[in-house]
Amino acid sequence: MSFIKLENVSFSYKNDLILEDISFEILRGETFGLVGNSGSGKSTIALLLLKLVTSFNGSIKFMDKDLSLIKKRSDLKQFYKDIQIVFQDPYSSLDSKKTVGYLIKEPLDIHKIGLKEERSLKVDKMMDLVGLDKMYKTSYPHQLSGGLRQRLAIAIALVLEPKFVVLDECVSALDISIQAGILNLLNYLKKKMDLTFLFISHDLNVVGYICDRIGVINDGKIVEIQETKTLFDNPVDIYTKNLFNNSYY
Repeated sequence: MSFIKLENVSFSYKNDLILEDISFEILRGETFGLVGNSGSGKSTIALLLLKLVTSFNGSIKFMDKDLSLIKKRSDLKQFYKDIQIVFQDPYSSLDSKKTVGYLIKEPLDIHKIGLKEERSLKVDKMMDLVGLDKMYKTSYPHQLSGGLRQRLAIAIALVLEPKFVVLDECVSALDISIQAGILNLLNYLKKKMDLTFLFISHDLNVVGYICDRIGVINDGKIVEIQETKTLFDNPVDIYTKNLFNNSYY
């Protein structure tokens, strides 16, 4: 089943063509990687999928629903429950004045899910799932290490039990030794919670480790989509080959 489907999507900003004729689909239960250099258009695709940018040409469907037709307040609320994002820098994306427990509970409060005690139990469950000791419940983001902050960001994104999660360079700010733990956690949570991921990165090693299929984007165009092993064994496009040549892979 196709969870996300982009067909002939183009997007311009201030007369500059950022995305041109983008078409690909993300299947239910897979981790689809989107890889390319900085400025290639990866994060713009994330903004479109999250309806943070709404002016574009072409078609984007989420679970067979056209994003341009999701306008009613009730439909938007459900949409933003079903789709979540984990950003690159958990420190800048977290409210430094709120505690860990409050930050995880906040989405439940906004969506009015469960009673007070049920929300508190849900927070404890999410902390357990992402490997955050409950001793941090009253801590603030700046009191956590980078790896723990990213676990917190993941807990916030998943507490609503979404169906689809955008992971935008979510380990690039972490030390390599910490990255592996976060990637393993994401793989575990994907199976545990029946999730579908879009994993955006410039790092071939990372997407090669976690993704089922990979799309390569260059200057706003998809130049190649392959299963991960096929892409690594036999990249076709010259840009993809150059990515491998210029990486540490």
